[in-house]
Amino acid sequence: MIKRVRQSGQPVIVLDAGNTLFSKTLNNLNTLSEGRYMIAGMNAMGYDALAIGPIEFALGADLLRQRLSEAKFAAVTANVTVDGKAFGQPFAVLERDGLKVAVLGLTGSGKIDDATVQIGDPIAAAAASVEQARKQAGLVIALSNLDQEGVQALARSVPGIDLIVAAGYYAATDQVVWLSGIPIVSCGGLGEDAGVTGITLNAAGAPVRFDHRQVVLDSSYGDDQEISALRAEFQAKYGSGSATVTPSPQ
Repeated sequence: MIKRVRQSGQPVIVLDAGNTLFSKTLNNLNTLSEGRYMIAGMNAMGYDALAIGPIEFALGADLLRQRLSEAKFAAVTANVTVDGKAFGQPFAVLERDGLKVAVLGLTGSGKIDDATVQIGDPIAAAAASVEQARKQAGLVIALSNLDQEGVQALARSVPGIDLIVAAGYYAATDQVVWLSGIPIVSCGGLGEDAGVTGITLNAAGAPVRFDHRQVVLDSSYGDDQEISALRAEFQAKYGSGSATVTPSPQ
């Protein structure tokens, strides 16, 4: 599906809103490979950014750092600290056709067994980070796995965000939802569908229109040969665990 979208010739950014790398299901390639399977798959598909979710810490902060060092995409969170220090970068700046796009990561609440990890106030963190992001980019996208209440607070309280891509407990949408003048889009998980959002800019580079649709990844897409080979490689190495992507906490 990503390849089809890229064939449109328009600039494309591929994002994941988090809770992706590990699974609560032990018989799962994500967990059996300690996250290597998802990192390799996302690298192969050309992802640009991942918002770190609480499930990413299922195997601890040290192992997560190790996995993210293997990623060819940015992993962002503005509101997570480990031992009192910021975990990674709050946002990444991507460039497409001369337009700089800041992708800000916001981590929702969740049970984390690693006591060194603390999830801070996402709204306060977003306010501080958006101010910095606007100095570096013409477009700011908040990539969030906050719950529905958190997403609503974000839209109402933090100026300067152009688009919120919401996951976690936020219901999947097949259209753009507007709140306090901020467009919000979402899609389902488990690799069963994907969201495609189009942003139309005016001559000055400001967004003037947002379009969104859900794409069901049914049999009409078939298996990608590269990803199928990757799955077979990991199943041979780590066992016959399911290759299903990490369940969301919904």
